[in-house]
Amino acid sequence: MDCVLKNWMTWISLVALACCLSTVAAEHKPGSEEQMKAALSAGVRARQTAKVDGALLPASALIVKSGGVRCGHAVIRVEAATDGGATYKMVEDFKAATAEEGQSALVNYTGTFLLDAELGLISGTMQTRQELRDVSKNKTQISTLLATMVVKDKMLTWKRQELDEQGKEVNATATHQIELKNVKPLPRNALTALTRLMVANGALKIETVDKTPALCIPCVDLDFEMNDLVLDAAWLTFDKPTYVNPKDSAYVMRARYFGADVTNDGLDVETPTPIMWVAHQAWAFAADGRIVQHPNPDRHVSVETVDAASLDVNFPLDFEAIRKAADKSQK
Repeated sequence: MDCVLKNWMTWISLVALACCLSTVAAEHKPGSEEQMKAALSAGVRARQTAKVDGALLPASALIVKSGGVRCGHAVIRVEAATDGGATYKMVEDFKAATAEEGQSALVNYTGTFLLDAELGLISGTMQTRQELRDVSKNKTQISTLLATMVVKDKMLTWKRQELDEQGKEVNATATHQIELKNVKPLPRNALTALTRLMVANGALKIETVDKTPALCIPCVDLDFEMNDLVLDAAWLTFDKPTYVNPKDSAYVMRARYFGADVTNDGLDVETPTPIMWVAHQAWAFAADGRIVQHPNPDRHVSVETVDAASLDVNFPLDFEAIRKAADKSQK
């Protein structure tokens, strides 16, 4: 069950839904240091124009299904901040469930991040609650994982804490640090917000993919088990849809994630391999900034983009139906 749970938490992650599509013919892989530096510089300029007074950022939401059966959801909201000296606040709410013969797992994750005017990370608090059930043994195990991230004095400090079902600390709190120097990463899930803000203030004119400059943005991501913090570079490209599908699509953003190291000169980004280039995520946006299509996961799981305001986050999940759907999809 632990293996199933870990795989499922990877699937449900909004920013880890890998969409392996054929690369657009006019989209060229960066092959030189000059191209990478140009995209990094374009990313800096893009973030400097991110703040838009009064701009509305529609919340994005999706329902996750396995074999047509609902087994999770994800909601992300970016709104004006009122505390902590931040300009924006991003709130994440994810739920995922999985089941196999005699066992089930339910994961609830929430995260709140304070961001500056360029959507750079100031601080973040995250919580994952895992409920594992073994029907044959009539046993339920509940654990809670807590994490915090704080950026101060060009240093990112990340702490992880694990609690049992009585709220007692299971292991000693783990503390890690990453030196950022002058690199200002944003959370991965804020990438779509950056795009919407740029379009709203006219800083990003969507043309054909070969005429819309690529952006390279440093970003951070923490997995649901709070074990691995990744700082990498998101390579963003934009295009008009070749055909309007889904309905109301006005432009498409593709994201690829490259390894990166922090140096005294900024972010040193790894040259992408062919596999890294082909495996990318794609979002479709309406002209008003709404996300009308999220990246699709693998063949076992599908996502349905929905209105965040009407999404029932307390929708009861049917573990037996989830189990049957999972068994069928694996055959």
